[in-house]
Amino acid sequence: NIDKIPLVACPVLVIH
Repeated sequence: NIDKIPLVACPVLVIH
């Protein structure tokens, strides 16, 4: 699940 990897790796990027 690549979509969930960035969420955990850089939640800041998701918020921004």
